[in-house]
Amino acid sequence: MATSLRLGLVFSILLAIFAAELRSQQPVQTDRPTVFVPLKPESRAELQRREALKLYTLGLLRQRQDRLLDALTTFEEALQLDPEAVAIHRGLIALYLALGRTDDALKSCRQTLDRAPGDYETWHLYGRQLRDQGKTKDAIAALERGVACPAAQEHLDILVQMHYDLGQTLENEREFGKAETAYNEVVKILVGKRQALVDSGPFNPEQLDAEAAKTYERLGHICIEARKYDKAITAFVEAQKRDPDRAGRLNFNLAEVCLAQDKPADALPYLDQYLRTQPQGDQPYELKINILKKLKREREILPMLAQSAERDQRNLPLQLLLAKQYGREKQWAEAERRYLKVGEDSPSPDVYRGLFNLYKDQAKEQNTPAVMGKALTVLDQALVAASPKDDNGPGNAAAATRARSMLAVLRDDGEVVKAMLTEAIGELRNRKERAYETWRLLGALAVHCKQLDHAEQLYKHCLTRITQQTEGEVYGGLLDVLNDQGKHEDVVKYGRDGLRKAQATNRVLFHVKIAPSLIQLGKIDEAVAEAEEAVKLADDRNRLRIYRFKVSVLTQVEKYDKAIETCQAMLKEFSQPGDVRDVRYALSSVYSAARLYAKAEEQLRLILQGDPNDATANNDLGYIMADQSKNLEESEQLIRKAIDLDRQEKKIGTEVRAEGDGDNAAYLDSLGWVLFRRGKMDEAKSWLEKAVALPGGDDPVLWDHLGDVYFRLKEPARARTAWEKSITLFEKEKRRRPDDRSKEVKQKLRMVDGQR
Repeated sequence: MATSLRLGLVFSILLAIFAAELRSQQPVQTDRPTVFVPLKPESRAELQRREALKLYTLGLLRQRQDRLLDALTTFEEALQLDPEAVAIHRGLIALYLALGRTDDALKSCRQTLDRAPGDYETWHLYGRQLRDQGKTKDAIAALERGVACPAAQEHLDILVQMHYDLGQTLENEREFGKAETAYNEVVKILVGKRQALVDSGPFNPEQLDAEAAKTYERLGHICIEARKYDKAITAFVEAQKRDPDRAGRLNFNLAEVCLAQDKPADALPYLDQYLRTQPQGDQPYELKINILKKLKREREILPMLAQSAERDQRNLPLQLLLAKQYGREKQWAEAERRYLKVGEDSPSPDVYRGLFNLYKDQAKEQNTPAVMGKALTVLDQALVAASPKDDNGPGNAAAATRARSMLAVLRDDGEVVKAMLTEAIGELRNRKERAYETWRLLGALAVHCKQLDHAEQLYKHCLTRITQQTEGEVYGGLLDVLNDQGKHEDVVKYGRDGLRKAQATNRVLFHVKIAPSLIQLGKIDEAVAEAEEAVKLADDRNRLRIYRFKVSVLTQVEKYDKAIETCQAMLKEFSQPGDVRDVRYALSSVYSAARLYAKAEEQLRLILQGDPNDATANNDLGYIMADQSKNLEESEQLIRKAIDLDRQEKKIGTEVRAEGDGDNAAYLDSLGWVLFRRGKMDEAKSWLEKAVALPGGDDPVLWDHLGDVYFRLKEPARARTAWEKSITLFEKEKRRRPDDRSKEVKQKLRMVDGQR
């Protein structure tokens, strides 16, 4: 049959059905002749309904041809002609969902249900869509309406699914009592009307039994949550009866229920039945350890684990649990052997986390710190094996995996690292030989754990065996550690030593590290000379960054005119929008330090003209105005915008930030300060307390601001504590400050003391 003829036939059938519906709406006239003669012409509404039917039929045909957009347009035209047609509203739901227009689909669901409140299928669909959008309360209400529809009672396949979805949704909302009721309705249908389901749909008895078992299992978990333990046991046992394949795993749940009732003796047989299935992971074995302890049968723990591990040698968590148990029982050698064996076959952070903590516990228990030398040896051997044997050949891949696993542990376990560092420093004094990579890695870990003295010693040792590949890293690490300890003379000494001896390191590194220490030593001209030398040596890629460093040095030594002149020259040299923004920001910092606040504001406003969503410029402009107590309303708006922008960026971004995922402490300080200026002391206090609690909150200015707020709130003791903290941080930084703010804070302290 030709396509056009086939489509025409379908259209004729649908038109005949619709016409029959129209006739069914006319009063029956039994005394009229059989020939139909309209009593009057069709009304405009009737003509529109007829045209709507044609469009609806055409839309169905287009939908069947997968012409979804055309079908949607046709349905929407039909709906304009007949807005009350339930079939059109219902047809639009599926199209909107298929095209990802969920909000429109939900709207069509509501419009359908307004006109056909007994449409249980639409209630079901509506409820599931609401649940997927997180509108759980509305989803529950919709599903409850659906299961209550009289027509649904005749369609068991849909009714049982609605009850199950309702139970899941209630369970997620932790409404366990109502969820239990919903799941019981599911069980009544699956079990009580089993044959009717088999007769009416594409179900077989085995499928229905499996679904019933799944529902009983969910009932069991809900009853545990609701502390209805007897009902939980009944539900799990019923699940076992319905699905033998599920029976072994459900023994674990039954054991948990018995333990929840504080019946460890009853739990043990269930758990033993479960363990016969050799489950993966260590959770069930940990549970058995817990049970044996409750029963005071601790002596059975180690033999049980050893036997289980022997039977299931591929269960790595179980093997690690056995090694850990040997450590708990202070069988150090056997525990170590087990960890090392698993590490050889399947290296992972879990293996070395257990091994390193074993060494740490043994060292503490036996009061022999030298035990941590074993940890150093394990790390050393992995690094040596992983290193390439020559310039071209790769190292051992398995050893590299072990080394990466160890490093993952050491980055997160400061206590283990500190114990290893103590032993490593002792080995250095005793001139024990280890791989250069081991000492270098330990230096980096010492910095990570803020063990700066140890880091200094390790990096200095590395200088005696330095390689061209690691030269820059070692020199840079050492100079940073010395600077962080305030050893500025040593920074200058080792920095200039690097300028003489280093072969593969960019000389800019040394000039950039030396200059700040010269400032601290009061050698201003030398510091400026180092910054200028860095600019001369900078390549095109780093030229702007080093120019900005020079501006920072000039600003710190109060050579504002020269800093401004440098920035103006940079504006002529760098023309890319991002570069111009950076130069203007540097220039605003110079003007601010020089107390030329109007010019600083001008530069920040120019940045915001180009990018209104520059968070840093918004914050700094707001802070400068707040510090001058002017335009405070605008200032607060700018700072709040900066905080919002920063939060959005951190939510979207994927990089790991040094501050973590929290707020920017400087931005919160700005907000607290403008609120202080506006006289909103309680709000200011709240924001500033949040600021100092953040990772970036150890700033003397933040604590000074908080002290001001406490003092204004008539809390002198807390104000004193905050100002003392501020002075401590000022002295720790030991930086030149043009406004000499630390003196102002000390004066405030004297004022507080004078009031006592």
